[in-house]
Amino acid sequence: MLLERSGGLDSQLRFALDPVAEILAAAAHAEGCGADVNKWEIVISQSNSAPGFQAALKLALSFGEWTDSFLKNYSKPPIRAAKTHEANLRCLTHLKAAFAGRKLMELTADAIEQYLRDRLEQRVRVKFNGGYREKGALKSSTVHQEFRVLRRMLNIAVRKSCSQQTPVQGWNFRSR
Repeated sequence: MLLERSGGLDSQLRFALDPVAEILAAAAHAEGCGADVNKWEIVISQSNSAPGFQAALKLALSFGEWTDSFLKNYSKPPIRAAKTHEANLRCLTHLKAAFAGRKLMELTADAIEQYLRDRLEQRVRVKFNGGYREKGALKSSTVHQEFRVLRRMLNIAVRKSCSQQTPVQGWNFRSR
């Protein structure tokens, strides 16, 4: 908050909201929401009157929180087919595990590239009664599908102003 003087010698003091203070307050408030999607929805719906506050909240979203929002709002039927939603859930399980601790704005092209390389080196794990059994290497089409889901999710984030740019913009996926 700032103090603002209006008028001449007999001026009045009034409080004015500083945009930087507004963004800092939003960031502090965002930390309190954590991973609770319902709290985020309430806070974002209440922030429509303060554009700086709203922008700061969106920038403070973690990758996991945006993933949950993406699945809820852009992946389920009737927006997408049920099988597409199931495929998105499978892909985002792996992506969420890899990028869980990062803010959406902290995601870089290098981190994504490293993730794709690591995934191509992993082996298929099949669940059975006694635990898991490893089979052959993951197919590049599986990793490519994860990349497509990630790209779509980040493009929507850019369109919704949750991110300034997508780190996968202009990429072509090439396996090995």
